[in-house]
Amino acid sequence: MRKVRLPKHRHYPLILRRDVIRLERRDTKIVPYWLKLPVFGVRGGIWLGLKPHCDVPLDCSLREAKLIRRKNSWTVHLTIQREVPGPVIDERPILAIDLGERYLATVCGSNGINPQFLGKEVRGIRRHYGWLRKRLGERKLLSIIEKVGPTEQRKVNDICHKVSRQIVNQAKETGSVIVLGNLKGIRKKAKGRRMNRIVSGMPYYKLTQFIKYKAAWEGIPVVVISEAYTSKTCHRCGCLGSRPCQGLFLGHSCGLRYSADLNGARNILKRAGEYISSAGAALAQPVTQVRT
Repeated sequence: MRKVRLPKHRHYPLILRRDVIRLERRDTKIVPYWLKLPVFGVRGGIWLGLKPHCDVPLDCSLREAKLIRRKNSWTVHLTIQREVPGPVIDERPILAIDLGERYLATVCGSNGINPQFLGKEVRGIRRHYGWLRKRLGERKLLSIIEKVGPTEQRKVNDICHKVSRQIVNQAKETGSVIVLGNLKGIRKKAKGRRMNRIVSGMPYYKLTQFIKYKAAWEGIPVVVISEAYTSKTCHRCGCLGSRPCQGLFLGHSCGLRYSADLNGARNILKRAGEYISSAGAALAQPVTQVRT
């Protein structure tokens, strides 16, 4: 096993390749998993006990690892890879996801699945740290600004993981197909400085990637469709409407007053039913990686 020497003033996280580490499952009372790490001066390295937040499948392969140090505590992030069979789409319910500004993800589905509004905290986190960076910049406190970035990113990543896990769990419980809108080019379509700043600050791509790999791990189909005009079209009559404010949609033909985010999700749901029945689906990749 190759040895790695850790400098005294090493910046973390420290990335370890898969050829210098080993993970084993043992029936011990202390911890279920043991990780072997190379240490300079210790022949064969050392074994550390692990308590992962979820079980590691036996048919997976270990990829890279990240060793993270925060004050006096140590954390290991492991990336594992596993081949899963391609999901089959049949007469399944549909779980439609609309990504927006007010709520990171608005979820609605067929067969009586109740709507959900998830990730509202991201907007407040982005605004708070944006205000904080501005104030620190005025005082020329550049060293503190550098520390703010990773803190904001960790909080946003945590919310994205929780939201994606909740969506995938609901799809698994109801046996649904997850439908996402294609967000390619969304930053170019944003008009005005305010909308451009909002769209650039929201982790849409990160959330969609989290949903895809978690769904692929569970064998859940993921369909990506065009979401053009889903925020401007009335889901009841199909005519164009307006949004006098961010959270309200008005349908001028039928007089509908509705949540703008839920209206977009229901349009994606309606379009997904037509797309799946006529053209099949573009599924997530059958080979996926997950971090434990």
